[in-house]
Amino acid sequence: MDFRSSQVLDILPNRNKDTLTSYFNSISKDERDAVKYIVSDMYNAYLNLPRSFLKTLYPSSIHFTSSNGSIIKLTYTSIPLRKKYQKEKR
Repeated sequence: MDFRSSQVLDILPNRNKDTLTSYFNSISKDERDAVKYIVSDMYNAYLNLPRSFLKTLYPSSIHFTSSNGSIIKLTYTSIPLRKKYQKEKR
């Protein structure tokens, strides 16, 4: 999501490790180099992505893992939007 414009950029079909890896690899180098922050919740697939993998693809970024629930609240708030988008993409 672009938090400045509130535009949804991408919604993945699932959060499996293979899907995440494929998605991160598909983003152009120029776009990856512009990423400043990667924020995730403590979902297992996110935690199991090696830090070196993210640091290689996003060398200028800082990865935050939220354990206090703020990301969880954002995630649950976005679930209806995600499901609607996934249904439209089928």
